[in-house]
Amino acid sequence: SAGTPRSCHADMAELVEEKLAELRPLDRAIVCRVVDNEDVVARVPTGYVHVGELVFLTEDGYVLVGPEVDDEHVIDEGEMEELRKGNPKLAATEAKSEEGERGVAAKTEEGEITEFEEMMRMIPRPIRDHCPNYYLAPLFKLLNSFE
Repeated sequence: SAGTPRSCHADMAELVEEKLAELRPLDRAIVCRVVDNEDVVARVPTGYVHVGELVFLTEDGYVLVGPEVDDEHVIDEGEMEELRKGNPKLAATEAKSEEGERGVAAKTEEGEITEFEEMMRMIPRPIRDHCPNYYLAPLFKLLNSFE
């Protein structure tokens, strides 16, 4: 799932995770949830929890598979370095666009931002991070890094 709200009460999530643990070695069930940085939708509703492996898209455009973070945590560049040092198998790649934003809109040849990018910058970050463009840009960069 990508950008979805919490889906289970803790007791149900525990049962789902137990069943996933049984099926995972058989390649029968792999569940992951993709969360983009400050996406507010992935933090609601209270009293519910997520199931599956976390794929976290950082503010800097890295794709992290399975980091140990809570819903209030935002990984900065310093912590990203520590995560890479402590876990060499961590699937991470830089997906920054050249203009420093997340690749949603390119600057024009004159150096001005596009109308779309200007509109997106007016949206508060926790809501903007739920927009599909902000989910897809780092994932496409990761995909392209394998080609």
